[in-house]
Amino acid sequence: MSIWNKIQCHPQGSTLKNFYESHGLIEIRIFCAQWIEDHLRERVFENVESVTNHIAYMFMESLKEHIDSMFNEQLKFQLSQMDPIRLYKTLLLGFQTEYKLYTSSEESIQQNNPFYPIFMKLRELNASADQLQEKIVRCTSVFPGVNECPQIVVGLEQIVQAYDEIQKVVIDQKIKEWQRSQALAGNGAPLPDNLKDIQTCIENLLQILRKLFEFAQVIIQLNICTDEERSIIHRIGERLTMIREHIIVSSFIVEKQPPQVMKTNTRFAATVRWLIGSEFCNDIPNNNTVVECYILSENQAQKFCKQPSNFGEPGHSLAGFPGTSGEIQHNTCNLEYNSQSNFCLGQFRNMQLKKIKRAEKKGTESVMDEKFTLLFVTNVTRNNYRIRAWTLSLPVVVIVHGNQEPQSWATVTWDNAFSDIGRVPFVVPDQVGWELISSALNTKFASATGRPLTEDNLKFLYEKLFTYEMAGDAKGYVTWTAFCKEPLRDRTFTFWEWFYAIIKITKDQLAMAWKEGRIVGFINKTKVSDALSAHPVGTFLLRFSDSELGGITVNVKGANNQLLMLQPWTAKDLTVRSLALRIRDLYENKSAQVKFLYQGPFENYISIEEAFPSEPSEPPATVVNTGYISTTVQVVASQERIQQQQLQQQQQQLQPMQIPQAPYLQSPNSMDIPMNPSDDPPYIEGSFDFHEFDNY
Repeated sequence: MSIWNKIQCHPQGSTLKNFYESHGLIEIRIFCAQWIEDHLRERVFENVESVTNHIAYMFMESLKEHIDSMFNEQLKFQLSQMDPIRLYKTLLLGFQTEYKLYTSSEESIQQNNPFYPIFMKLRELNASADQLQEKIVRCTSVFPGVNECPQIVVGLEQIVQAYDEIQKVVIDQKIKEWQRSQALAGNGAPLPDNLKDIQTCIENLLQILRKLFEFAQVIIQLNICTDEERSIIHRIGERLTMIREHIIVSSFIVEKQPPQVMKTNTRFAATVRWLIGSEFCNDIPNNNTVVECYILSENQAQKFCKQPSNFGEPGHSLAGFPGTSGEIQHNTCNLEYNSQSNFCLGQFRNMQLKKIKRAEKKGTESVMDEKFTLLFVTNVTRNNYRIRAWTLSLPVVVIVHGNQEPQSWATVTWDNAFSDIGRVPFVVPDQVGWELISSALNTKFASATGRPLTEDNLKFLYEKLFTYEMAGDAKGYVTWTAFCKEPLRDRTFTFWEWFYAIIKITKDQLAMAWKEGRIVGFINKTKVSDALSAHPVGTFLLRFSDSELGGITVNVKGANNQLLMLQPWTAKDLTVRSLALRIRDLYENKSAQVKFLYQGPFENYISIEEAFPSEPSEPPATVVNTGYISTTVQVVASQERIQQQQLQQQQQQLQPMQIPQAPYLQSPNSMDIPMNPSDDPPYIEGSFDFHEFDNY
């Protein structure tokens, strides 16, 4: 779109239109908008009064040829009545005003863009390169006059130095930051949408780099240059070659990561992108440039990063490289450039890991702790210049059974959250501070369930991790072992297994209730009593079980401030009958005294009808007369267990210093669990009543 069209919505757009109309040029400006801008853009900063007659007449003749090609007789007639100098000066003055309006509005928009300072530096660098080009042109003219070669060489060195500094910001900072954000996105954090800005910077850098190569080639051929100056130019050329290789290789990235927990014999996809745009990709033949993918172990990835230059060379074929750790089917794709989107992509749509070669385990290591990575590599030849680019994926854990997923996600989550930019693959700290841990847990939970954790939730998790010495030290550090290796106190499972199970049941069975704030979730027994004490009898809350993996339990305030605790419901239970229906069952049959739902310290309790309204009944299915009577399921709390729990609490109140013998709990989906005096009292068992009715 032309600048003329872009500024029509500007407040001063009508003023410019009146300006052209007053000079009889409005039709020419509208119908020849892009042509005029293309021919005046390079003179947009010139003084209008310094325009020579020669330039004006040349412009007039070119404009006549353009209008002739349009077959517009009215424009031809208007142009024939105009003075070339007056025409040129008027159009140049008008375009200069348009350009100022356009750039000022564009810059006001871009100033909020984090890449704005880089764009400005690139503009300044481009202007310096243009000034140097003018000096080189003077030196190559027939009558060069003063020898400017020393100044040209110094100027080229300065531009290369400035270029190198900008490239380091783009490549070593902006791309690395985006890749770090991509790792955090693997845990659920938002991924910034700034690849377009990064690619724009890289394209501008490559355009300037091409100019600098041309300058070096021209300067070295100048007869007026000394041998010392030619030697300097040779060194600059070598430096430019290294710079070019660095930017081209570093701009080859994984845009869409493969699954980080990868199951063998399961299809998966990935996408690589080359951020070099049209500057290089226009010459890449579609369906002829191949990207290959291989799987490496952590140790092999470290060796590769130290000496990547051997890959792809004769005698060092990737397919035969002893460092690959498995066999991937459909591990090649074509690198394709789309001129409309300006994307250069390699899309793997149907890869499958068939075999995996594992390293020998040490100590307590398991297959769920072992990290692999996918290596993507391509070779392109452009103008006799061979480009070999490669990149590594985020670490992946390879499993063969679904029950290996929880621990595998612990490995991936820890790596995504706590890895450093520019690290050796895939080194991570073995202990981190609580601030980082809490942020990672909150990100993971919020992305999976749709609602972040509260400060009280995080405080509860802190207390759970720091209940015994193995969890961390006095400085608030959490070790990898405490995070997912050592069982929690008096439990057979780790902190991560417990937390992961809660994420899973919340995502799969409790998403709506959690998003609406119906579930308090992370709260211990003591605080449950405090939270419900000021509320009426029958007020209850929903919290995640401490003793049952992936369980949610109902805690109800009974008579005399006694706390009734129902046996936790697991995903299996909620699949049979949903949480809302179970709560309504207890409310309607009055077996557990539930009346009001507690939602938090700053929220009013609400009625069952408001918290869990009756689900719309499904239209009756077509009745088939089978001769059988159908049944339905309803949840009923065990009155016997309620009485036992109330009696036990009364005894504890009468003898507060005596600790009763810890009974065993019978849970239908778990083993007998010994009670710790500080743990929850025995749960009230729930049962199913099968109500029968005639369906015909």
